[in-house]
Amino acid sequence: MLSTKETSSASKPTLPFLAVEHSQLTLAALEKTFPQLLFSTDKAGAITFANQAFQKFIGRSLNGLLDQNISDFIEKKILGSGEEKSDKKLIAPFFEKFIESINEGNESKIIELALLNKDGVSETFTTSITGIFAKNELTGFLFVASNVIQRGNEENALMANENKFKLLTENIPGTIYLCKNDAFFTPLYLNNHIETLVGYTATEFISGAVNFVQLYHPEDTKMIFEAVEKALEEKTSFNLQYRIKHKNGIYKWVGEVGIGLYEAGELVMLEGYLNDITEKKNAEDEIRLSRRNLELAADSLQKQNDQLNNFAYILSHNLRSPVGNISALISLLSEKSTIEEYRTIFDNLKHTASSLQDTLNDLMETLKIKEDTEIQKDRLSFQDCLNKVQQDLAGEIIKAEAVILHDFSGCPNIAYPKAYLESIFLNLLSNSIKYRSTNRKLVVNFTSFRKGEKNYLSISDNGKGIDLTKYGDALFGLHKTFHNHPEAKGVGLFLTKTQIETLGGSISATSKLDQGATFTIQF
Repeated sequence: MLSTKETSSASKPTLPFLAVEHSQLTLAALEKTFPQLLFSTDKAGAITFANQAFQKFIGRSLNGLLDQNISDFIEKKILGSGEEKSDKKLIAPFFEKFIESINEGNESKIIELALLNKDGVSETFTTSITGIFAKNELTGFLFVASNVIQRGNEENALMANENKFKLLTENIPGTIYLCKNDAFFTPLYLNNHIETLVGYTATEFISGAVNFVQLYHPEDTKMIFEAVEKALEEKTSFNLQYRIKHKNGIYKWVGEVGIGLYEAGELVMLEGYLNDITEKKNAEDEIRLSRRNLELAADSLQKQNDQLNNFAYILSHNLRSPVGNISALISLLSEKSTIEEYRTIFDNLKHTASSLQDTLNDLMETLKIKEDTEIQKDRLSFQDCLNKVQQDLAGEIIKAEAVILHDFSGCPNIAYPKAYLESIFLNLLSNSIKYRSTNRKLVVNFTSFRKGEKNYLSISDNGKGIDLTKYGDALFGLHKTFHNHPEAKGVGLFLTKTQIETLGGSISATSKLDQGATFTIQF
């Protein structure tokens, strides 16, 4: 009896058997999966093997092809031979040429071969023919055929995709680039929009006649390099805003988004997008200027308030002396006073009156409020204001299917600048519509009331809400947004707060995520 070890050794296949088995498996895989036409023949052209792609092309099974001569499936005019064959069975001379070629040391040859498909239609293939050897003897040929038309279609498709890419890049309203990570960010590719941006052509950049670095504003160059270097170290994208010099000498603001491209962990190039943001920056500057103007207006109002608070002190301090002097002078006169005494007192009164006039002029200059800083207030109806804003937002309200409720019975009207009150209603109602929940119908409720000597307005909705724990400190900041909405600019709440505070009021908010928000204004 054999031991377990001996039994295993005895039953283990021999290496030659494994090699044969492996070859058979490989051949079976090629027969099923190889996409090109794969077939073999003996030296006379008799088919000895054909994969499924060839079987499908010819319209016959492997058994139906074996021992058939390839000449049955080759067009009479053999491509490349220039000879017309009257009988396709005379294919042997065709193979003799390859036998001669192989004997000269060329084991494979590529030709254009016309094969007849199952419908008898000729299709041209680029065909690689390789000799098959057994014990150093040529026994047949292996054919691998790729359809010329199909390859042409693939090339056409590739060209079409390239044309689509070019069409896309040229119609994007900005500059797409691929560039080296060198000292000048030398471009490898630029679309033609670069000329619109800086006045120089893509060819001028790619040839090195001009480079980006020489066009950067001197104050921005260091920032650009540091930001790009940091992003590349962290393998993240970079997002920049900087100034670049146009060919006409004028600087433009550009926005750039880019990222490094890596192969096997190594940086090979940068790709990105540049667009002109000059108008955007100018608009931001205008907003900043508007904010500054509002701040100056608020400062002016505060100064005016301080002036009014000090008015009594100014009167008592600046007018007490001349008024007292007048009283004292008059008390010196009596029925017995002489003409000379009257003249003396009168002269002193003239000087005192002149001094008093100067004091009053100074006082008026000190207390003067310029007309251009005064904001006219009108007696306004909350109902009328809401009606006006609802008309302005009618389309958005209908689109959102919003329900607008109100109760102004607690405080029907208020003395306030009309433009400001309408702006407050507009900003808060449009925000409620913009940030409504998709899970329920939007309901917005306006309520006015009095508390003590103050007038209040409350606007509540059941929208997405705001995480005040996270964003509370920045809620009314300029350009601060808290939802991914394409129209979110972060300006409305800032302007609303500024307008309210300019007139001595205040605004506060309460909110929870997915439970809506309430804004309360004290006028």
